[in-house]
Formats: sequence, C-alpha cells, structure tokens
Amino acid sequence: MFAYGTLMFPDIIGSLLGRVPPSVPAVAPGFEVRRLHGVSYPGMIAVDGGIAAGLLLDDLTEDEITVLDEYEDDFYARVPIVVLVDGRPTEAVSYLVDGSVVMALPWTPEWFSSMHLSAFVGELGFS
Repeated sequence: MFAYGTLMFPDIIGSLLGRVPPSVPAVAPGFEVRRLHGVSYPGMIAVDGGIAAGLLLDDLTEDEITVLDEYEDDFYARVPIVVLVDGRPTEAVSYLVDGSVVMALPWTPEWFSSMHLSAFVGELGFS
C-alpha cells in the first residue's frame, strides 16, 4: 500500500495496526498530494506531470487493510496504482479522492507535523 499522508507517521499507523509495518520510500508519478477543505489530512489526485512522495507499506494482512479502509473517510477510494521504488515500477494500492474535494495547496508531511500532528493524534485518542 502506498501511504502519502497521515499513514506515513509511525505514531498513527502503529496505533491503528498495533505495529509499524516495514516500508520503503516511494513516489507515485502522475499524482499530487493536496490539502482538503476543512481538515488537516490530505487527498491524492491524478495530475499530469505530478509526483507524490510517500512510503510503500509492505507485509499488510487482510485484517490490517480492513482497519485502514475503516480509518479512511468515505470519499477515499482504494485503487491500484504504480509507484516507483528506487526507480523501479511496483504495483500498489492507494487511497485517492475526487478532485472536487481538494484545494490547490500542496500537503506535506512537514506542514502536517509542525501544524497538526499532536492535535490529530490527540483527537483520535492515540497515545
């Protein structure tokens, strides 16, 4: 699974799954990660010439994928995509949103971490 937003943070995914799955840096060509209206977490949309950075999560069980599906809002769709790991194409799945729910502003892990991570983790009841 290609994680590009909150699921890249060990505190969040570890609290959801009870462990932090192995991962490697990856990029998704043809996509961008953008801010969503009214929330601190992002959405990923298809954009010609775009590139989205994230992590390829490995070794997820079907039960863990179900947990992640339940974590994501209803406007996300889990779809197959191709990501690059060390320049090599790799099949993955990721959660995409409809372009109508995104803002023109990019979402970055650094922005989220500095502005919203503590409150986000607290709101979800993670420790």
